[in-house]
Amino acid sequence: MELVTAKELHEKDCRELLQDIGGPLKEQGANCGIAIVHLDLTKGGFSQQEITLRDRKLLKYASINILEESLSDWCGVAFNGFGNQLVCVIQLEAGEAAAAPQHLDSRLNLIGQTIVMNLKQYLNVTATVGLSSLSANLSMLPKLMEEAEAAIEWRKLHPDNRILYYADMASLGNLRMMEWVAKVEVLVQKLKEEDRSDGLEQDGSPEEKTLSAGEELQKMLALLDGLTGSEGIFHSCFGILVYRLYGLLFDYGHDKSDAFRRLDPDLYFRGMDPRAKAQALARYMQELSALLKTCISERDQTVVARIKAFIQSHYGNHELKIQDIAGEVHFSPAYISYLFKKETGANLWDYVSEVRMEEAKRLLAGTDMKRYEISYQVGYQSPEHFSRMFKRLEGVSPADYRKAFRGN
Repeated sequence: MELVTAKELHEKDCRELLQDIGGPLKEQGANCGIAIVHLDLTKGGFSQQEITLRDRKLLKYASINILEESLSDWCGVAFNGFGNQLVCVIQLEAGEAAAAPQHLDSRLNLIGQTIVMNLKQYLNVTATVGLSSLSANLSMLPKLMEEAEAAIEWRKLHPDNRILYYADMASLGNLRMMEWVAKVEVLVQKLKEEDRSDGLEQDGSPEEKTLSAGEELQKMLALLDGLTGSEGIFHSCFGILVYRLYGLLFDYGHDKSDAFRRLDPDLYFRGMDPRAKAQALARYMQELSALLKTCISERDQTVVARIKAFIQSHYGNHELKIQDIAGEVHFSPAYISYLFKKETGANLWDYVSEVRMEEAKRLLAGTDMKRYEISYQVGYQSPEHFSRMFKRLEGVSPADYRKAFRGN
């Protein structure tokens, strides 16, 4: 392991380690690469029984022998890595490594397929392979090890892929992953804003304002369509997009209904190749958008109910502000004002005044409390302001209302 993990090694040190290792590895005239092989040792062997710790060690030992035999055409050396992983150093002749990209990709794919197929055929062990790039510089082996480790981590995103290439990660070019994530977030914000775009002015650049969520999606579909020839890149970008969109449902609700489960990307796109996934994405978005609108509507109704309950409990506080109500439901004052009007047809602060007046009428009719006492109890510090509000909303003064109600 020192050969592929010790970063301070010089070329001379690497050659000495190669001599110590022995085997078919060449010191010069070849380009090296690293293949990390992740073994699924939960079950294996031809009995498909659960594998004990002792049997795992035996299977790893047998796997090393299979790997070295399988990689003999590429001067392969295999040894134990961490956990259920094995590490292989492979070599391609300098001329072969410098061949056209298509030829090199084909050769690396052959290496990966050979590893996966032989482990399955001879040991019935399922394996995933992460392949680094190639380098003629032996001191680059630790860097190549890091590349292979990064590639094998992709198995968590793409459990169906058995061969994963670091080159796919490095070849994103203009579509760097962070840029893709930013595009996904723009789309997500569009979806969040569309249900209230007629009620609130949204922040954003002019370009963002002129494009709808549907238009943003079409742009992203075109980008994805251009990636279908490279499965690693496509699945990464596709996974980031669909799981972020699916997560929106849980931002607005915690429903575990069949509708939520049916839109689980793992179930919805299972068995599809990249082209089919790209084609199905527009339909998936339509279904998700419809469910999202339902979730948002239910969320909005819940928020309005909480707003009303908070007002009913706090209308007597003469220092009550719209910011207090907004803080209770964790939205901005502007948004709760818009939402309340959209859901009830009433202005939010008019509703506060209405609740206060209803309580004031009850006290005027059913008690002998003084005007200033009622004023303070329903949230008005000034009796004069209370009287003006009462007359404006009810059409009569508090005193006249009491007289009319009592008939004297």
